[in-house]
Amino acid sequence: MIAGHTRVETAKAASEFPAPWMRFTSLSSYVLGCRQVELRPAVYSYQGVDFEDLSQVNATILIVDPDDSGLSREEITGLQEQGKALIAYLSIGQAESCRSYWREGWKLNPPHCLDAEDPEWPGNYWVRF
Repeated sequence: MIAGHTRVETAKAASEFPAPWMRFTSLSSYVLGCRQVELRPAVYSYQGVDFEDLSQVNATILIVDPDDSGLSREEITGLQEQGKALIAYLSIGQAESCRSYWREGWKLNPPHCLDAEDPEWPGNYWVRF
């Protein structure tokens, strides 16, 4: 992630965040180019949040699943105007059949980069590098 010693709290430990949120609490600052950037509260939500949730949460860095959140360009701009930075979650180790990039024909004729389906996660396929 951005910082090496990041502690993750679930919503039970950080009561100000609704259930789908995890809060990264040990982020302080990092250097971007020649400029130090202050990192205020950062939250991660893999699923189950929308624009209203994201606009109300007290955090400046939001890590979200773009396929699940369904944010429009206007909503992303609105969050940025609130001073929030959005980072998109993307798994690079597995391709998921529920994702917007997935092509239905891949089940019968997969591209060379797809490997076997993960038996523990149906619809997820290992990616060859």
